[in-house]
Amino acid sequence: MSLKKNILCVAAASLLCVGFAFAQDEQAGFAQSGAAPQAQAPTFDESLLDVPEGKDLDFYKERMQQIQMGLGAFSMSNPSEEDIERVQGKIVDAFVVIFGALVADPELNDDQRAGMTCSYATVLAQKGELDKLQALADAEKAKAEPDARVVETLEVITVVAKIQKAGKAKNDAELKAACREFIDKAMTVDAAAVSVPEIVEGIKEFDEALAKSTTEEIIALFKGSDSDLRKRLAEVLEGEQRFNDLVGNEMLVEGLYLDGSEIKWDEYRGKVVLVDFFATWCGPCMQEIPNVKALYDKYHDAGFEVLSYSVDTDLDALKKFEEEAQIPWKTASSELSAQKKNDKDEPVYKDLSAYYGISTIPRMILVGKDGKVIATDARGPRLAELLQQQFPNVK
Repeated sequence: MSLKKNILCVAAASLLCVGFAFAQDEQAGFAQSGAAPQAQAPTFDESLLDVPEGKDLDFYKERMQQIQMGLGAFSMSNPSEEDIERVQGKIVDAFVVIFGALVADPELNDDQRAGMTCSYATVLAQKGELDKLQALADAEKAKAEPDARVVETLEVITVVAKIQKAGKAKNDAELKAACREFIDKAMTVDAAAVSVPEIVEGIKEFDEALAKSTTEEIIALFKGSDSDLRKRLAEVLEGEQRFNDLVGNEMLVEGLYLDGSEIKWDEYRGKVVLVDFFATWCGPCMQEIPNVKALYDKYHDAGFEVLSYSVDTDLDALKKFEEEAQIPWKTASSELSAQKKNDKDEPVYKDLSAYYGISTIPRMILVGKDGKVIATDARGPRLAELLQQQFPNVK
């Protein structure tokens, strides 16, 4: 996990104290990925992070609010890695003291206490305080009526802390043992199961081969599980794994265009193709279109083609957009493709967004003349750079 991700995770953890909910249902739909904020000079009073112990609850409540407001402004200023590295350790230390005190606040309701406990556990994990984490979990389990949500979340946070600690220490044996513990947790704890993608990303930082083998084992176990949740997650994980393996390999592209005709992917062979997963309701997707149009005009005659793959469910809105925007390339529809069934009422075509685990749009994949994927992040200036590399003679 990068330093920027770490600091934002800690900031997010601090916000959990206002309420706590564990999402048990599968999230539907796609997230929109927007442009990064413009860099500004970060302003944050770092003296707020020097938090003394032994103060009363009112002091810690006020200090937490001050830090949250400061962190919000700090994050929005798009700070540099150097700025983040400078304050990161102080933030964790400050929240360890604050959360450690506030978790005993008698005015917290059950949801707030659960959120505060998990926030406290998150920063303990950041510091690698495994003994304190275990004590926190044991204390919750020892209650007359332990909160199952908190117990599960603490178990996940603890195993993540073990992975991080072993990885940073470059202790291969302990890292493998922690991954084995995580696999076991994923089969018994729903909170661990739904956290597999994020936790595997953390493992990948230390050992890519171990991350891949861990994912493969979890997928196999999930597919053989009696849990509907895990069976669904297995499909998602398989899709994400296919996506992660795309670069350098051929891509499956099938389905129906918006006019009802079938995609003939072989007809694109010999061209450089941008496969653009988008939706008309996605603001960032719409913002990409002028750039793609300009590049299409520049490189189309040299062998550049675009295939848009819409995840819109409203086909009328999609058709209206196509007409008004005067899109010069063909658009495929996931909704229209899904409606095509065989004699057994089974889908004829795969839903490519699900097949490749694509949940964030726009997702723009550039495929080379040989049919092999060049890049899975071909948007904005990156697309222009890649096309210049593919067509060096086009000025």
